[in-house]
Amino acid sequence: MKARLLVLLAFVPLCFRVHALGESPEAERTHCDLSLPIHVELVPLSEPHVGQAARFRVEVESNLDPDLVQDARVEYELPDRMRMLDDARSEPRALAKSGPSRLEFGVIVPDESRYSIRARLIVRLTNGKTISQTAVRWIDLGAEDPPEGMIGRIVDPDGGGIRVYQGITVRK
Repeated sequence: MKARLLVLLAFVPLCFRVHALGESPEAERTHCDLSLPIHVELVPLSEPHVGQAARFRVEVESNLDPDLVQDARVEYELPDRMRMLDDARSEPRALAKSGPSRLEFGVIVPDESRYSIRARLIVRLTNGKTISQTAVRWIDLGAEDPPEGMIGRIVDPDGGGIRVYQGITVRK
């Protein structure tokens, strides 16, 4: 969600034009569609365990006209301590210029620390522009002691979340 907001904020200034006094805004009217026609999602395929492989699938959906796409690729960002099992990081795989594509990869989880894994879809267009979108997954195997009354967490796909508590109302 945060990645989409950052992309949204990056495109908003491009949507407006400043008009001098006396100029008709109708003459230079522009339209900006803030939704990107690409989507990337990082789906866990296995439960992560320390020292073992955690598998993920990258699901890509492009609603672009294939004639407008020069190429599309996925780049991975991993913490320095995490090692990728597949050659996906060094050899970019070809993606469909339009429609769905799927890639799979695995990483070795080194310890119980919190790690973020990112898959960035980068699409180069024939007009020289580039658009991208990033999916993030978190691996956190550390078991923290929950505070008194905490019954769980609600977590967003970007790793942020809130704690849920159960208690009783005390009136004075």
